[in-house]
Amino acid sequence: MPAFEGDSFPGFGLTAEESNRMIELDNKDEMTETEEEESAQLYEKYDAVVDLALNLAEGTELSADEQKIYDDAMRVVYEKSWHLANYVKSLSPEKRPEPAIGNNVLRSQYVGSELPPMDDAAWDTLEAGYFPLVGQVVIEPRQFNPTIDAVNVKSFYNDTEVAFLFTWDDRTHTTDETDEETGKTLEDALAVQFPVKIPQGPTAPKPYFLWGGRLPVYLWHWKASAPEQVTELTAKGINNVEVQEAQGELKAQGTYTNGRYKLWVKRALKTDDKKDLQLESGVFVPIAFSAWDGANGDVDTKRVMTSWYTFVLEPVPSSKRFIYPPLIALLSVGFLFGLRAFVLRRNSEEA
Repeated sequence: MPAFEGDSFPGFGLTAEESNRMIELDNKDEMTETEEEESAQLYEKYDAVVDLALNLAEGTELSADEQKIYDDAMRVVYEKSWHLANYVKSLSPEKRPEPAIGNNVLRSQYVGSELPPMDDAAWDTLEAGYFPLVGQVVIEPRQFNPTIDAVNVKSFYNDTEVAFLFTWDDRTHTTDETDEETGKTLEDALAVQFPVKIPQGPTAPKPYFLWGGRLPVYLWHWKASAPEQVTELTAKGINNVEVQEAQGELKAQGTYTNGRYKLWVKRALKTDDKKDLQLESGVFVPIAFSAWDGANGDVDTKRVMTSWYTFVLEPVPSSKRFIYPPLIALLSVGFLFGLRAFVLRRNSEEA
């Protein structure tokens, strides 16, 4: 999450000014005799209040003066704790978003121009699709303690390309660390999964959501150590994955800021590779995600992931919607004038 910009917690039993002064003295390479004496006095005050807290925890009864000193110290801790709690709550949406299922599928919006880059304000006009992530507990090694709970996705497309913006929270930025037990490389990563062939109809079988099986899946795999590179994979099972020989011209940009990853990916709607997913407007496509938190020991099958959700390139609005209303209005006016003329003529003939 973003850094808490409020005052830091002061030393226990110290005022904010005393705490800042103690830190300032500690950071000095050399102190004068006066500064050393000042530092010792601050630490003496700090240690005395800590001792009171330890005595109270062990069941020792404090005197009235000692209890007041302890209560004053804890009052500051409680106040700062509530400030931090309120700050964390302010980062949450007022209402938890609904998963992108049913009518709430991920809808890519059409634009008639170049697709927006990652930091373009156009992305702010879209509502993100929300995809909850859960630990993979089917195959060893399993993840029973996940730290990434969701990925949010937005998308635009034009006549030739599609762009996605993925965001997810991760408390640590981990790249190329080694697991001491297994010797494997740990790092943060994200994978986006599609079927190689789109199921023809809602009842047609999909590939197994754990990276395919008899029916293969097509994957984009991104790693934090290479933020501007996405690798195309084909999988027929979670342990049966191969890198495609022909890598398409996917463009990517990834950033990590204040505990949040942002990944922008752009690809052509149509490619010459039969192992790639081919996209067209109005067709509902299964989509799924996997994410790895390297600092949490995620590697290989130990990850968080989703089952299948749905993605669609929203059909381009027809220009006919601008023609029909005035046309109907003109026909209605013409009908009324014709009816009026008919009534007047009939009345004149009867007269």
